[in-house]
Amino acid sequence: MPINADTIYTQLRSDIRATDDISFKLIGIVPLVSGVGLFALLFGEHAPGGPILIVLSLFAATVTFGLFRWELKNIQMCRFLIGLDSETKKHPKPPQGIDKVHAEKGIYFVTILTWLVLPGLLPQRTELSVSWWIFYLSVAVVIGIGAMYSLKASIKSEGEESNSESMKPGS
Repeated sequence: MPINADTIYTQLRSDIRATDDISFKLIGIVPLVSGVGLFALLFGEHAPGGPILIVLSLFAATVTFGLFRWELKNIQMCRFLIGLDSETKKHPKPPQGIDKVHAEKGIYFVTILTWLVLPGLLPQRTELSVSWWIFYLSVAVVIGIGAMYSLKASIKSEGEESNSESMKPGS
């Protein structure tokens, strides 16, 4: 079966929708699950404290960080697919310059940061030995640095710069 331009366009649009669908689901689920978890930890009658709270906080921050890194790759793939699709070269600018990348980076970063500061917000529940605090702060700093690095990461697909160069007039 020969591949024609309509087939390629249809597949590209389908792939772009699929990456956007995954992003949309994650961007809804991550804050929702985190919000429910935080609410339960803050206001729950039998909410854990001490080392369990530390471990839960670090676990949630690490999982959110992992999803954040995976989502950055998903955004990169979406941009690559959009770059292949000549019909989408002309698309509206995002409102106030806040596009999908900025919104997702902000949501994931705030969620990670919230999980990392949680033990500090509940000092009455986190009466721990110095060694536990050293462990917590060491891991939290590593996760925090990784999240800040990801926040600053440039998301360009391979060939995006060369594609933009070839799109300039006179090229």
